Amino acid sequence: MSSYLTNIAWKFKANKAEDKLIVLALAEIADNKGNFETSIAELRELTGLAEGIVSTVLRHFISPSSPLIALNPNQGKGSETFSGKLLIEQQSYSAPSYSEQDDLLAQVQQQQERLHANKQNNRGKLNRSQRSQIAPLDPSAQRKQYNVLEIHMEKVPDWAEAIMFQKGVLGRKEIWDSLVVDVHESGEKIFSLKQLTNRLHQKIDYFKDQAFGDGKRGNATRAVRQSALSEFEEKASNYLSRFDD
Repeated sequence: MSSYLTNIAWKFKANKAEDKLIVLALAEIADNKGNFETSIAELRELTGLAEGIVSTVLRHFISPSSPLIALNPNQGKGSETFSGKLLIEQQSYSAPSYSEQDDLLAQVQQQQERLHANKQNNRGKLNRSQRSQIAPLDPSAQRKQYNVLEIHMEKVPDWAEAIMFQKGVLGRKEIWDSLVVDVHESGEKIFSLKQLTNRLHQKIDYFKDQAFGDGKRGNATRAVRQSALSEFEEKASNYLSRFDD
């Protein structure tokens, strides 16, 4: 143990807490000249850090650009221990700054800022995938779709009232009620506006035919009755004319 190196290690300014812990552990193990022999397991025990973190920090410490450790050559392959020299007395400032990690963090932060800005600018807008999900079942027709539950007798919709007004049957709610019954008995779940308008036109025509048909039959009956009465009056007149002679 070197109290001289330990004193320097405590004053050493590290960018990360794990860097400071590894430097303190190596200073604790090293002699007065900074020479040490240790292992990953020993450094884990001294620092409480995970094996992967210890290995990563050591790789940065032996970086050629700003080395904090000089490893002895010809380290035995497969050996759990390694030896080298701690060089913190030669460093006037902190350990390497891990510029690649800093650049990556800066890129991530910029990306998050761009995403946030895009969300603010596109608020209320739908992207292409969202538009495709809510596209109508028949894109070429571009017409409104109705679920069968939206078609009920409680209220005649505006589009139906407009058609009934045009065809002179406004207020004839029984026509709409009959259409509602047919729609629910069809077993279909979705109806286009075109399908519903066609059905309503057919219903109106059917009710008109029924009404006009009853009127024609009534007129025919009245015509038959009038003819029979006229014939009876003619016969009665002829009969009475005999007594006049």
